[in-house]
Amino acid sequence: MNQSLPLLPGYSFRDLTKTHFGYPTTLVYSKGVPLSQPIFSTSTKNALHLLDVQNKVLDREKAAELTYGPKRSPQKAVELPRYLALDKKVNIIFLVE
Repeated sequence: MNQSLPLLPGYSFRDLTKTHFGYPTTLVYSKGVPLSQPIFSTSTKNALHLLDVQNKVLDREKAAELTYGPKRSPQKAVELPRYLALDKKVNIIFLVE
């Protein structure tokens, strides 16, 4: 029976002679100041670029609204109650006579 450990991640022995340890570069230096840089894959970058382009495109209605303001609804005709409309007709008849 084999008494060695299986070759699985975490069960392997470390190389003690290793001197260079790879790490992701997440800092960008701008004018000597370190700034964090987000790590994106190419598909994520493409998706973000597509969303950015879609957000910058204005349709005609939105452009017109930004230029001229929101659309105004047509003025509704004021409806008088029947008793008031009838009263006005009666008043007009009395004034004409």
